[in-house]
Amino acid sequence: MNWLIIIGILLGGVAFGLFYFAFTMFKTWKTIKDLPTGPISQVYNQLAEVKGRTIQGDQPLVSPASQQPCVFYEIKIEEYRRSHSSRGSSTGTWHTIHRTKSKEPIYIEDGTGQACILLQGASTLFTEDSVDRAGGFWEGDFPPHILKYLTSVGIDTKSFFGLASRRLRCSETFVAVGEELYVLGFGTQSGDLVQFQKKKGIPHIISDYPESKVTQHYLLYWIAAGLGGVALLVGAFYLASTVN
Repeated sequence: MNWLIIIGILLGGVAFGLFYFAFTMFKTWKTIKDLPTGPISQVYNQLAEVKGRTIQGDQPLVSPASQQPCVFYEIKIEEYRRSHSSRGSSTGTWHTIHRTKSKEPIYIEDGTGQACILLQGASTLFTEDSVDRAGGFWEGDFPPHILKYLTSVGIDTKSFFGLASRRLRCSETFVAVGEELYVLGFGTQSGDLVQFQKKKGIPHIISDYPESKVTQHYLLYWIAAGLGGVALLVGAFYLASTVN
């Protein structure tokens, strides 16, 4: 088989994958756009959109890097690595070497009731709170609490030859008690609480961004994926047309 045909088939397959992704982003965007925000107390076995302030859950949490009390955290450690091309040029990129986030449910209240949001299967869109860099020949060390965390997860800051520290980047996101969250998902009555959890075919989103920014996020993904699919499909048809 002609290699152009193989490349064209691969491009077409990736294009249809992007179209499917764009379709799911469009559905989510339209759901957020069309569904009105309602009070927690009126959610009963349905797709709902609510907003509320976080309250302390059953398990108090502390963010690993900033050591702040919170109801959710996510931390990512990246290493800067250089690669050399055949032409002798050198480029560097950041590679994730460790990533973890809390799994405890998040609780919110809006004055009419309280809700428990389960994180399994949820899309979390949270503001990044801190980014620290350290290592290499010119940058210093991390603060002691970050070094302690790196040691606890088995990450050595020293390079292989011991001449300099590894270039590492620590990014952390955390949600404190009292922050307002936007929640979209399937809510069911569970005693005095409304419980939001992932249900097949229904978006499950938690964010500390305003609803307008959440809407914009999915709109941009929809447009980008759609345009990418069109570009790849055009490329696939072009390759097919060049085959004799």
